[in-house]
Amino acid sequence: MEVAIGSNFDSSASARATPFPRTRWQAGLIHLAISAAIGGVLFALIRWVWYPGVLFNISGGAFLALLVIGIDVIIGPLLTTLVFSRKKKYLWVDLSVIATLQLAAFAYGAYMTVSARPVFLVGAIDRIQAVGLNEIDPLN
Repeated sequence: MEVAIGSNFDSSASARATPFPRTRWQAGLIHLAISAAIGGVLFALIRWVWYPGVLFNISGGAFLALLVIGIDVIIGPLLTTLVFSRKKKYLWVDLSVIATLQLAAFAYGAYMTVSARPVFLVGAIDRIQAVGLNEIDPLN
């Protein structure tokens, strides 16, 4: 490898370069981008598969989507931003705990959203009532 005379190239400096992300803000933004992408997939499932059409509004799908995605997208990146430090010896343990807790909260929220989805539209005397999956007795 040839280095031009008078250049400021230091091969030992490039070997000691700090890996990305370097700051807690970069780590938080990366976590936010990943969480937002996963939240977008969940929103698509809620909006167009589990609560299609007007059921999204009349059955509370909008509220459930906002609740689950809002918590998932805010809590994980916020915790990552708070605990991230390159100087920590066991940073991977902290980030693994955060990811596990965020995944558990996400799975629980998605499960509750699926279990509350409307499965029947029932005509009452003067209105149409949406019946959710969690309102049906599985034994009958």
